[in-house]
Amino acid sequence: MRGASTQMKRNLCSLMVVLVLGTVAYFPSLRNGFVYDDEYTIVKNSLIKSGQHLPQLLQRDYFALSAEQSYRPLVTLSYFLDYAFWVLDPFGYHLTNLLLHLATASVLFMLLTALIARGEPGREWRYVPLIACAIFAVHPINSEAVNCISFREDLLCGLLYIGALLVYVRGRWYGLSLVLFGFALLSKEMAVTLPAMVVAYDLLLGPPCHEGGRADCRKRLGRYGGYIVVLALYAVVAFGVLRGEGLQVGRAPGENLLSACFMKLWVVACDLGSFFIPARLSAEYVVFAPGRMRAAGLLIGFALLWAFLVRLLRFPGGRRTIGRSCGVSDQMPLSIEGGVSDQIPLSREGGVTEQIPSPLEGEGGGCSAIPIIDLVRRLIIFGCVWFFVTLLPVSGIYPIFNIRADRYMYLPSMGLCLVVLLVLSRLGGVRVGQRAYRLSVAAILFLVLLCFMGETRARTRVWGNELALWSDALAKAGEHPRAYVGRANALIDIGRYDDAISDCTKAIKLISSYPEAYYNRGLAYLKKGEQDPAIRDFSRTLELVPDHTDSLLNRGNAWTEKGEYDRAISDFNRALAIAPESVEAYNNRGAAYGDRGDYERALADFNCALRLNPRFAGAYYNRAMVYVDKEDYARALGNFMKARSLGYKVDPSRIEACRRKAAPAR
Repeated sequence: MRGASTQMKRNLCSLMVVLVLGTVAYFPSLRNGFVYDDEYTIVKNSLIKSGQHLPQLLQRDYFALSAEQSYRPLVTLSYFLDYAFWVLDPFGYHLTNLLLHLATASVLFMLLTALIARGEPGREWRYVPLIACAIFAVHPINSEAVNCISFREDLLCGLLYIGALLVYVRGRWYGLSLVLFGFALLSKEMAVTLPAMVVAYDLLLGPPCHEGGRADCRKRLGRYGGYIVVLALYAVVAFGVLRGEGLQVGRAPGENLLSACFMKLWVVACDLGSFFIPARLSAEYVVFAPGRMRAAGLLIGFALLWAFLVRLLRFPGGRRTIGRSCGVSDQMPLSIEGGVSDQIPLSREGGVTEQIPSPLEGEGGGCSAIPIIDLVRRLIIFGCVWFFVTLLPVSGIYPIFNIRADRYMYLPSMGLCLVVLLVLSRLGGVRVGQRAYRLSVAAILFLVLLCFMGETRARTRVWGNELALWSDALAKAGEHPRAYVGRANALIDIGRYDDAISDCTKAIKLISSYPEAYYNRGLAYLKKGEQDPAIRDFSRTLELVPDHTDSLLNRGNAWTEKGEYDRAISDFNRALAIAPESVEAYNNRGAAYGDRGDYERALADFNCALRLNPRFAGAYYNRAMVYVDKEDYARALGNFMKARSLGYKVDPSRIEACRRKAAPAR
């Protein structure tokens, strides 16, 4: 009991170290704003701004309203909760992301502790979960998933995925593992690989099937069947009942099977390079097909990796013992209750015999023992399988639009962290306690953690605002059309319209049919006061994407500024036909009606907008202007005051004028 209590205290102390390191690395993110896709998933997403929309998470129009291309209702539900507490204060959203990341690191620590405990190879090994999770908690490659609110799906999926695997490893509450697997699928479809990881665990670290007989084999196959059933139910709901279209497909022009395979290998190699040397991380990457020399290097590199894994599979002589019960094995004596421990002889390479303490009771509800050499090798293979299997769905096998992104490494990097620590341990021999080697490895790991933490904090500052993010991406990725459009959007926000127009024009030269480039350039022209070129760009966007509601809204605004109210109202009507609950469409159409002098229709539209979003300050301001035109100064004053209380900049002279003119009426 005393030993178990001491071990628990050590684990808690180790876990606290991991949490402190992760908090220090990502604490600056709490000052960041909304970046990347946050404008669509949160700021402009009317779905998350009212609890009345919750049933739409289970309806077919979820995909159109949530700004998601695949079925991720659990992520959208988290946005509902954030908006209920924080409205549009980015601090709260970033706090949620940070807490999810720390929770994932905590569950990963428990999982690695359970895996290491499969053999209890020595006291030095208890530091492997600590250091592996510390690397994961501060690694710069995870900064994209943590810093961008819209990539919360990777955090939620990672947390639930690891939780489901941990429950399975511990051998209890199998039903809970299935539930967590289902929730992981509802966070991100990347979780489809969990059944493969369960099988990999059983083959490498679980008890041999033959020891339990046919009944145990049937039971194990039945457990696998449960995961397949959950996966099938998810597919039926997401792609059958709700008819989701899945991820956006993007194939390179002229890409054949051979070039596609080399491209996937090249992406995997780039991801491995970014993990070990995270020096040029970016929000966007330009991925080129590898040339002949690089292709040859890839083949050689992966052949060597395959040979390395095959070599690891050649386990030492003698059978390992894994028991689900606490009976005594005839192959390897187990520890005796009462504090007396047998010694287990293990043959080392070179004929030297090593004595290590016998295994303690395992996590899986019984006693388990794996010789130290077997354990290390099997864990290394398990970590490699973890990396390749979890990266498989986003490696381009299915032709997704973004073939490479740092956020895709969030789950695979967990396996790599384990592999790195175990390989370092093996390089020093089985006896990890060699003082000189242990101190040198500790010093190197300490420096690596410091470097990773510094780079993560630097990446957190880059993700602080749109201009810094996209300028960094252009500096590292070169001429990238999406980065140009992203920076143009940031330049528009700070009033640098000519620079924004220049960036959009560069993006159009790279991709002549890029709708977002035309839209952003049109928006820059509109804000600059040049309606005609703005209308041309919005019209071009609508040729490429006929249901682009933002283009309809802004082209309608341009028509309104030109005094062509009928054309403006026509565009707003089209926008409302596409998005019947668009607050901006009602507000903009109301403004057009008001400018045309149709005050009753204008007031009706403003009232509709405020019913949909009672905190929409622009509608209060526009309704106040209509009341001013109608000389109803008391109501105008009330609407001006409400708009100002919601943060809208109202000219104080307007308020004072309404107050004076409304005074006699009182």
